[in-house]
Amino acid sequence: RSGVCVRFQDGLQTSESKSASARSAAQAASGYEAILKKIRQTYPNDRPLALFPDDDSDLIVHARLGKEGATRLRGARRLSFDLSSARELDGSQRPASGFFDWLLRLHRELFLGSNGKLYVGFVGIMYVLMLLSGFLIYGNFMRLRSFGSIRSLRLPKLRDLHKFMGVITFGWALVVGVSGVLLALNGLLIRLFEAGVLKDLSRQYGEPVQAGRPLAAFGQVVMSALNVKAGSAISHIAFPDTEYGLKEHFLVVLKETRTAAQGITNMAVIDAHSAGLSRLVELPLYLKAVLFSQPLHFGDYGGPLLKIIWALFALSSLAVVGLGVAAFFARRRDRDKQAPPHRLPSRSIAEIYAIPLAMGVLILAAMITALLTHGAAAMAASACLLVPLAWMFLGRRRDV
Repeated sequence: RSGVCVRFQDGLQTSESKSASARSAAQAASGYEAILKKIRQTYPNDRPLALFPDDDSDLIVHARLGKEGATRLRGARRLSFDLSSARELDGSQRPASGFFDWLLRLHRELFLGSNGKLYVGFVGIMYVLMLLSGFLIYGNFMRLRSFGSIRSLRLPKLRDLHKFMGVITFGWALVVGVSGVLLALNGLLIRLFEAGVLKDLSRQYGEPVQAGRPLAAFGQVVMSALNVKAGSAISHIAFPDTEYGLKEHFLVVLKETRTAAQGITNMAVIDAHSAGLSRLVELPLYLKAVLFSQPLHFGDYGGPLLKIIWALFALSSLAVVGLGVAAFFARRRDRDKQAPPHRLPSRSIAEIYAIPLAMGVLILAAMITALLTHGAAAMAASACLLVPLAWMFLGRRRDV
């Protein structure tokens, strides 16, 4: 799976550190103001549309400029700057777009752009439905069998391993599948946000102010946004009177930096003239779900241990698919060789699903706890994910 390699991108790639989050609000505000000044000096005829930090390093800031005063992002000039020095970076100094970037594009959109993301989202929905249907029919096959029992004949063994490994990895696969669907459909959800929240804000702040009123220093705007909530950092700045901006107001999306849940964000509406906070907008639940989905899908928030566990789960779920395919093709050849299994008294649905549901709850709780905590608590939560993996390899029992 391409996602397995993407999980280890940070550890294998030699790129700049993400330590910029430790910069003070004053340093960040000064850096952003110097970048905007440099932009206006170098590209006086272009309109600043947006500034946002790089995904891999907050020390690199990307800019989008509307050529000849254009207000739309389509066709915008794309630039990158060093936050510390406000120096424009050329192509060789920008973040590397090598093998891992190629792999991420394959995993995310199959090199088909926005249409590819929609297709990946559709495949993800089918994957989630397949998981749910498999979990539901599991009970019908296990009424006369004990959990973890594996028969010795080839075809029954393939089927038993498929069911056993599938039901153990079900919780992890469901979370990764649902989060992947949300990430694939984030473009549609953002358009929904634009049609709802942004349209309401545009109506509220759509009236022009008095002509000639001076603009506040851009550094004050950034500082005002960062002071809204301690421990926050800039995620995106939309400039006034642009495609995704408001009349006479900056829109500043803030991200949390003090915990692993860096996707919990708010959006500050900052007056372009006074640099005062006009409103703090709580992002809708569906956008928060998208932001949560990024770490939950890739498992890149808990250090090397969690990445290794994610890779093991991914490889195990791939093995489930392989076992299912192998059982399908072996069905006719081994049909006459099947022997009746050792049968237990018929079990109730509660007995059948007790262990699988407990596994699913443990996996979900561990994933969320590792995301929302840090230090020893996050490490302990990550270690809990080893329980289902250990059971997968040690909890099997040979049946006749």
